[in-house]
Parts: sequence; structure tokens; C-alpha cells
Amino acid sequence: MRNWFVIVLILASISRGASAGIEFFKGSWEEALAEASRQDKLIFIDAYTVWCGPCKYMAASIFPDERVGQFFNQNFISVKLDMEKDESASFRAKHRVTAYPTFFFVNGNDEEVHTMRGAMQADQLIQHGQQAIAKMDPIETYAAAYEAGDRSATLVYKYTRAMIRNGQPHLRVANEYVRSQQNLNTPDNLRYLLLAATEMDSRLFELLIEHKKQTVALVGQDAFNAQVLTACKNTAAKAREFKDHELLTKTWESMKAHYPAKAAAFEIETEMDYCAEHNDAAGYTKAAQAYARTIQDDPVALLKLAERTVGRFSGDDRSMALAEEAAQKATVRGEGYRYFYTYASILNQRGKKEEALAAANRALEISKQSNDAIAMRTVQVLIRNIQGQ
Repeated sequence: MRNWFVIVLILASISRGASAGIEFFKGSWEEALAEASRQDKLIFIDAYTVWCGPCKYMAASIFPDERVGQFFNQNFISVKLDMEKDESASFRAKHRVTAYPTFFFVNGNDEEVHTMRGAMQADQLIQHGQQAIAKMDPIETYAAAYEAGDRSATLVYKYTRAMIRNGQPHLRVANEYVRSQQNLNTPDNLRYLLLAATEMDSRLFELLIEHKKQTVALVGQDAFNAQVLTACKNTAAKAREFKDHELLTKTWESMKAHYPAKAAAFEIETEMDYCAEHNDAAGYTKAAQAYARTIQDDPVALLKLAERTVGRFSGDDRSMALAEEAAQKATVRGEGYRYFYTYASILNQRGKKEEALAAANRALEISKQSNDAIAMRTVQVLIRNIQGQ
């Protein structure tokens, strides 16, 4: 039964993880350009149409991928543009689309840096993102200049930023630069500390906190908070990797001290991640129950919680009861067949055949209303399984 459930979830192409997937920008194209300039990031554009099959595949299966989300959310402003609606008029006036989907990487000046077409797997999409970053930040050029002796603030900043964006270690360069500076309160050095302090358990982060007042005055509270969150997330990931719960608790303390508005949610979510990583069903369920109370009106988050729980702890009854409750609540507000499909799948696994069949038939009805042939076939397979065919 468990193997079947894993298969049907894959067929449904449902995302996993409480914070998985690309977070797409909600504003206009002009606002996205302004934000890209402000953050000095590229814009990733999904140029799609509602009738395009490969576009639907990317939206359902690739964009929700956790690895894709982590990479793109850190490095790009991501935008979805329907090429047949007014929302894309300004974009279409300058950028030509001849096939769907087409993916663009554009800088804040609305200049194309990298383009590709067609559906692809998660690894391919990440590779294209890395290529776009490389075109924006020629890391080999920066490295050569640094090793040749260039220690200017501009070069070191660009080199460090390129290493961070490419996932390369930057602490040697960052610490060398910081140790060489007599005054860290200059605007260049404050911005550098904000950039380089990517791990909470580091001297760079300590220096950022020491210069919090000056940094906030220079870049604003939101930018400071965002880097605190990034640093704590990175250290929480390290705590999971090395099974160091004491280190994890230190990230909670740091969030409470420096970003209290997000501290409670951060603690719950990172505890869930930690317990899931180390197969602690009891600890995970306790944290997930607290998390569920914070997302009662968010069907997407409830759906992801249900799926993540099943994916990790399908053999634990308490965890599965939590997954069932979250999936049921998600059907109340969620739109689309996947909410009822997931709920039906969980009910089926828990042996509640009649309820599962009712939920699956509702999923089939919704998929027919949207004329989604792939969804209809997926739900029909589930229905046959529930019926024992």
C-alpha cells in the first residue's frame, strides 16, 4: 500500500516541504524590474500560456521542487507572465516569445542575460540558473583579479557575491577582507558584512550584529532581517546535517533576539525539518501540530504539510492522523483537483475506503470541469485502486 501511495503522489506531481518551491513575485513587471535593481538580482521569467501542456508540467512538477525553490528564491526575482493577457504587454513589447514555455533571465535594466525554451527537469533548470548567474557575475575573472592582489572593496564585494550565488565557500576571502579593515562602519564595509554574514555561527555574523544599528540605518530593517533569517536558516541546515540540536536551539535564540517577529514560526518549522531529517516521528508530529495551528486558513500550506508528513512518516499512525486532518482542512478552501486527490489518497491508505472514494470522485469532477486530461487519468487510476481493481 505504501508503495502505491508514493506512486500516485508522484503522478499527481504534488510539491513537498513546508517551504518548498519557487516564490513568484506578486507585483507588476515594472515593479519586478525595480525590485531586481534594488536587490541587484536577475529576474527569472516563466513566459507561459494557460493551454500549454509543458507549461502546466513545469508549474505542477518542477517549480514546486524544494531544491529549485531554494536556489531560485535565493538568487532571483521570479515572475510568471501569461503571454496572452495584459499583464505581459510591457514585457512582450521588448522580448520575443516563439514557443511555450520560454524562460528568460533579465537584469534590472530589462536586458536579456540568458534564455531557454521547453519543459525540463529540476537539475536542468538549476543548471540554467547557474549559467545565468555566471554571465552576470564572471567569478573566474573576479578570482583571478583577487589572487593577483586586487583587494578593492568593489572587487571583493563582487567576488564574494559571486561565490555565494554559485554556492562556493566564501569565508576565507570574507575574513581576510574584514581583518584588513580598520573601520567597519563605512557604507561599503557595512554592506559587505550584510552580504557575507551567511551563517549564524560565524564571526561575520557576530560583526553584523555588533553593527546592527549602523547597518539598519544604511539599508533598512527589512534587509537586515532578511539576512538574519538567511544566516539562521543556513546554520539550522548545518545543525540537521550534523545532528546537532544544541546548535539548532542557538538559531532559535538568535531569531528571538534579532528577528522576533519571525522567531516562533522559524522555531516550529526548523524543528519539523530536524525531526524529519532524523526520522523522529513523535518530535515531528508535535512540531507539525503547532505549525498546523498557524496555517489553518492557508490551503496551500496545509496541503504541503499533509504531503510532507505522508512522504516521511506514512507508517506512523499519529503522523498520518495529522496528515488526514490537514488534507481535509485544505479541501475546504483550496481550488483544484489536487486537494481532494491528496485527501482521498490519505484516506485510502488509512483504510477509509468509502470516504476515500467520495473524495476521489470529487477530485474527478473538478478535473473534468477544468478539462484537465492528465488530472482525469491520474484520478481515475486512484479510483480503480480504491475499488481494488
